[in-house]
Amino acid sequence: MYKFLTKNGQPVAFGLGVLLSFLYLGVAMSDIDSFNALAEADQKKSDNFNLGLIISIALTVICFALMVFFGLFQVLTNLKTSTKGILGIVAMIAVFGIAYATSTVEGADSPIYDTITTFKVSDGESKFISAAITTVGALSVFAVVAFVFSELRNFFK
Repeated sequence: MYKFLTKNGQPVAFGLGVLLSFLYLGVAMSDIDSFNALAEADQKKSDNFNLGLIISIALTVICFALMVFFGLFQVLTNLKTSTKGILGIVAMIAVFGIAYATSTVEGADSPIYDTITTFKVSDGESKFISAAITTVGALSVFAVVAFVFSELRNFFK
């Protein structure tokens, strides 16, 4: 199956997309006259176009599941070459864990306290958001330093 998909995956996906698009258009256009005859308020309540949404959601879920499956399949079948990637993911999780553990809940004297109370952000959510922002900042700094270091190394090679 894997070899078939690596060889024919894109044409199969494109063909399936075209087929489902024509199916959706056939269903949606078959009832377009009665849809146009409805009042504007009733058009918003119509379910003529639900098939397109269902197909889009289903394809997104299927693609995400296949992406995760084949990603894990590649990692598990090539553990030796996947070590750097696994270590990178573990490092990102560790940075997030440290950021979450060191995050504090915003107090009433904080400049964003009004925003937190307006949007009813819980203490746990506030810590999660703070940790996520800190993680993105730390990883951004790491990426810039790694880029500069690699360019300097390449310059002197």
